[in-house]
Amino acid sequence: MEQTLTMLLVLGFYVLIGFLIYRWHLIRKYLPQVTRNKYVMNDKRISKFALAKISKKIALKRPLTDDEKRIFKESSKLDSEEYLLQQKEKFNSVNFEATNGMPVGGATKIRQTEDQLLYFSIDYQPDPSEKYKLIEYDWSGPRYETTYTTTGTSKNKHLAPVFKHKRVSKSQTKEKTVELATLGKLVLLNVETKEKVYCEGNINSMMNSAISGFKRWPNESSAIHTVNNISLEKSLRELKSLHNDGIITSSEFEAKKKQLLGI
Repeated sequence: MEQTLTMLLVLGFYVLIGFLIYRWHLIRKYLPQVTRNKYVMNDKRISKFALAKISKKIALKRPLTDDEKRIFKESSKLDSEEYLLQQKEKFNSVNFEATNGMPVGGATKIRQTEDQLLYFSIDYQPDPSEKYKLIEYDWSGPRYETTYTTTGTSKNKHLAPVFKHKRVSKSQTKEKTVELATLGKLVLLNVETKEKVYCEGNINSMMNSAISGFKRWPNESSAIHTVNNISLEKSLRELKSLHNDGIITSSEFEAKKKQLLGI
């Protein structure tokens, strides 16, 4: 009886561990990254796990019930298409802190949109207000620091007769090498104002791998000074006003903006 109970407890423990791993994986992979993980519907908090299960069905393009659609929309503020776009972008982002405060100060993320433009935000934004083209990227590479830690033990080694003894010591030195982030520089072009922005921050190898994968637009740098900034800015402001007033839709606004900017 005791043996059976022990086996059931062990089995239950492994089932619990398996469920927790599954729950962590589901949330990490499918949870929408909006509103900083505070999902609320009608003043009632929705669990991350429940929302992640619905998100998984959307990612796998499985049909949702009417209740699931309502829960997902009201709690995440996203529709299915916006969520799928967010999932594409999720793995095209990297934590970054601009040490010179440009274009956004404080800890944030660089994110690459579907049209391969960049914007800076902690959270995903379906329609970021400021987008940038990456013109240049320079990083000198990582710097490594090696530290040494020595630990020692000592004990009495008894000889014959017992009352005679001597102290025996042993020491062990461990070597540890860690990577230190070093300064990296990005030259960006604001696609709306055509303003060139210099952005600096400490970068390590993992961050470099992500930033190096972002599309670069080196040919845009030669066009900065040839664009009539006053005329372009006026047209963009008028276009933005039409969008804000609801005269044109978001898709029409984006299409016309890209046409003006020559994207």
